[in-house]
Amino acid sequence: MPLEVIQWHWNRSQNPFQTIASYHPEQRQLKDVRGVSWHTPDGMVPVSTCSKDCQPGQKKKSVGIHPCCFECLDCPPGTFLNKTEDEFDCQPCPSNEWSHGRDTSCFKRRLTFLQWHNSLTIFVVLLAALGFLGTLAILAIFWRHLQTPMVRSAGGPMCFLILASLLVAYLMVPAYVGPPTPATCLCRQTFFTLCFTICNSCIAVRSFQIVYVFKMARRLPRAYGYWVRYHGPYVFVAAITALKVAMVTTNQVITATGPTARADPGDPKIMILSCNPDYSKGLLVNTSLDLLLSVVGFSFAYMGKELPTNYNEAKFITFCMTFYFTSSISLCTFMSVYEGVLVTFLDLLVTVLNLLGISLGYFGPKCYLILFHPERNTPAYFSNAIQGYTMGRD
Repeated sequence: MPLEVIQWHWNRSQNPFQTIASYHPEQRQLKDVRGVSWHTPDGMVPVSTCSKDCQPGQKKKSVGIHPCCFECLDCPPGTFLNKTEDEFDCQPCPSNEWSHGRDTSCFKRRLTFLQWHNSLTIFVVLLAALGFLGTLAILAIFWRHLQTPMVRSAGGPMCFLILASLLVAYLMVPAYVGPPTPATCLCRQTFFTLCFTICNSCIAVRSFQIVYVFKMARRLPRAYGYWVRYHGPYVFVAAITALKVAMVTTNQVITATGPTARADPGDPKIMILSCNPDYSKGLLVNTSLDLLLSVVGFSFAYMGKELPTNYNEAKFITFCMTFYFTSSISLCTFMSVYEGVLVTFLDLLVTVLNLLGISLGYFGPKCYLILFHPERNTPAYFSNAIQGYTMGRD
């Protein structure tokens, strides 16, 4: 039942009470408003302003029961206010956009990645180019002196497998620079680690073979015969490579390789474009086999520290394997804590330094002796060294 709204005109002597509207409690509305006398200049209807309008980028928050009473709050960064949709709630920006506080729209985030014009990037790429040319020179030297004792003691044909893997790895260094693509991410996270596995397995099996020949062949002549007859070194390298391929393939299936964009934790206005950051979890699994091979190579090299000088590769292999082990562990630790372009750069730097460590640390001393001390690269010199070692043991 509607209620009458009555206004009292106290300045009238006759009929001072007049009905000016009806109020419907069920609907909480005034209807049939008429004949209202406002005590304002010129009898104009007064303006009811409990709160002033909010500024652009501010949302309304109701205060009390009156819809015209509210307070204005700034929209936080990463959100914006679209008054045509909802003036009481800030809308979040899309994942690839950002906004400052108190904005009415979002703007595109700036994409960052390792770029070619960066001076540090240019330095590392030039270092890789020099390493590639140096490895080519080593390959030519070893091919020219293939039948000499120095090349045979270094591994013979297996050296060319190591050098070929190094050359392929050097050629893939540019995959780290520029906007990542599925192809470049595949090179970074698959082919690089395969090249390192081949190199580490060859060095490890070479260290084992030298120690076995000098210290264990007499005790186990039949085993050594099987090892030589059935091409044990190449079977070992092939088995390790097949195992690594299986590990890499499994990681690729579990964590898809591809470029992703994520907000920079230090600056949300920036999007970091990089290969799948979740792959860092599988990186340690992929690296674990290489780390194990580096430990094995180091152990056998240390066992052979008393061998003849021409066969004593303990210092060189220890340098290569220790550097690879420590740099890989440091990189995995850094990648688990930080994100951004710096991680990509450090990954590139560690990769190039590891390649140079194998090229120069393992092959450099041998090339030096071949070129500048040819008198030490003769069968007679090697025979005298072996005889001296054998007589010393006896």
